Amino acid sequence: MSDPCCRALWAAVVLQAKEDVQNAPFDSLIYNDAEAFFVGGGDWRYSRAHAAEQLDIDPERLAELGRSWVSQRRLSENAPARDAKPAVQRQPMPERMPQQDPIRVLPVNAELKPERLAATNRASAQRWRRGDGNPFNPFRKVA
Repeated sequence: MSDPCCRALWAAVVLQAKEDVQNAPFDSLIYNDAEAFFVGGGDWRYSRAHAAEQLDIDPERLAELGRSWVSQRRLSENAPARDAKPAVQRQPMPERMPQQDPIRVLPVNAELKPERLAATNRASAQRWRRGDGNPFNPFRKVA
């Protein structure tokens, strides 16, 4: 059993949250906090469990009462349920691509000679070492 002063304090907290759920404007900070106290998770769940412990009731019972108050308010104002998610409009499936020919391996071009490739690579490597080929070299010659 909890201290009578703490019990009265937590009873006032729960009653204020109930009043806020029933009378505060929708989507106001006060309404959202009151609703989160009853149905929220994380720190709100911890606070709800602490209040329920001080009031000697089951935390799930307190959450159930809060959910019923929130639902009654939403029904009376014709507001959508918080859990309701907007309908997702799905994109139509794209048409299938036309059937393509299978991939073929082309024969190696006879005019491409490995000696020429090596020379090209050697020349670019020499430019790089000199600093001409490196655009990030701070000492490169700028025209």
